[in-house]
Amino acid sequence: MANILVTGATGTLGREVVAQALKQHATVRALVRDTTNVLPGTAEIAPGDLLTGGGLAEAMAGVDAIIHCATGFGPASDAELVAARNIIDMARKAGAPHVVYISIVGVDRSAFSYFRAKYEVEQLIRQSGLPFTILRATQFQSFVLNFIRSCETDGSIHLPKGLSFQPIAVTEVAAELVALALKPAQGSVPAMAGPQILKLEDMARTYVDIMQPGLVVHTEATESISEYHDAFRSRDSVAPDRAIGHLTWEAYLQAQKTEQ
Repeated sequence: MANILVTGATGTLGREVVAQALKQHATVRALVRDTTNVLPGTAEIAPGDLLTGGGLAEAMAGVDAIIHCATGFGPASDAELVAARNIIDMARKAGAPHVVYISIVGVDRSAFSYFRAKYEVEQLIRQSGLPFTILRATQFQSFVLNFIRSCETDGSIHLPKGLSFQPIAVTEVAAELVALALKPAQGSVPAMAGPQILKLEDMARTYVDIMQPGLVVHTEATESISEYHDAFRSRDSVAPDRAIGHLTWEAYLQAQKTEQ
């Protein structure tokens, strides 16, 4: 039975990775800062802090693999790199477990600071001397849904022009990460992308039809150059040849509506 440590275990992806790993009968240790946060199943809770390194030695003791899901979305890259260095340093001392890292399609071709930081972490892991597997994925469907909702105001949705996504189900990515952790290290593996490349405004209209009838969708040019928005205007952020996800955007929204 594999012993797996999951970082970012209370996040959107990490929580699902914990659940999927338990389904595969792995022994799961969840690295968390807040030990009161409830996790699914019988995961062992390991208190620790990736930025200070506190608790990492205890969390990594005896593990076969580390699935590194922890991240901090935003313009600053320091936290990403500090966390990765602490994981690498402690993993070297803990017997060199297999490090499985989730990255993003297009990080090697983007000017977006968050994407650049993810690429730098990839490089740190590749050069670490540890056994590793790196999987890149397109944006999660939940991310796009939250993006759209953040643009709602006064009965309308105001979106920046020209953005496209190839959204994928977080459950599908989590299942693949667990499958990779249970295998020998493979280095960089082929990316995972959702089944459809869609314009953001079309995704928003589907959202309105299914979940918020009556809202009006507007698109508007952003006044200043935004590396954040530009990251999703580029075809670099999609992977049409890796459209292996199964859950469509419409089916995802229907499921969300059912859960409400």
